[in-house]
Amino acid sequence: MRTEILNFLLQNESSFPAEISRALGYRYHRVIADIQDLIRDGAILDSFAGKKRQLKISPAFHDYLNAIPY
Repeated sequence: MRTEILNFLLQNESSFPAEISRALGYRYHRVIADIQDLIRDGAILDSFAGKKRQLKISPAFHDYLNAIPY
């Protein structure tokens, strides 16, 4: 599921946990658990837009993905 979350964020630049959950068809609590792990690992950044938690790919992780040869 983490790969799907990362792919979703790469395609949409930023999103909210509830939107990711709906789009991928997973339970919200399960998505939140994986998001917290991705934040801990430095793959995504979170910020708050009002009361909502906005997520995006971290610049360092984005650079890492660009460095991987196809």
